[in-house]
Amino acid sequence: MTERLYLIIRPPPDQRRQLDARRRMLELDRSYGAERFHLTVQPFGGIDRLTPAKRAALIAAITAIAIDAAPFRIVLDRVAGRQLIAGDGAAAIARLRRAVAASLAPVIAVPRYGGRPHVSLAYHGPRRAAAPVDAVAWTVREVRLIGSLLGRGRHIDYAALPFRPRQGELFGSLGDRAGQLPGRSSR
Repeated sequence: MTERLYLIIRPPPDQRRQLDARRRMLELDRSYGAERFHLTVQPFGGIDRLTPAKRAALIAAITAIAIDAAPFRIVLDRVAGRQLIAGDGAAAIARLRRAVAASLAPVIAVPRYGGRPHVSLAYHGPRRAAAPVDAVAWTVREVRLIGSLLGRGRHIDYAALPFRPRQGELFGSLGDRAGQLPGRSSR
């Protein structure tokens, strides 16, 4: 069994339903489960050949990093092939990739990855010409470390890595959470 390690952004449940609706509208193959929709931030490669101790050390190193980033909005608003492509938020993902690589540089060699930010809706069947679609958007507040078991249709969810807002960005990053502040009503 081949297991590959990735840092991903997982869409919230409402957005997964919207992504699945776009997939149906585009008449794309639905054999890939909507619960596995994700946007890859950083692949780390195969870990199945590592000793259990090295695998545990790698996972511990990745989950120990502090990601200095403010929450940001991602907007998927174009189809190309079998993917929905990010418009707004693509630059923030590039910054996030650099922050992850910088945080891990003292511990591991991070593979270079410059793939355009996207969510794959299908892996088989027809491809669609590039075209705008109704946007699917959400605010990203964390990344997740997963292991993908290739050929088995399964992800192992190892950890959530929430963003740690940089000093001076705390109030700017509250956005839609302002109603959740102590002493404030959300009504």
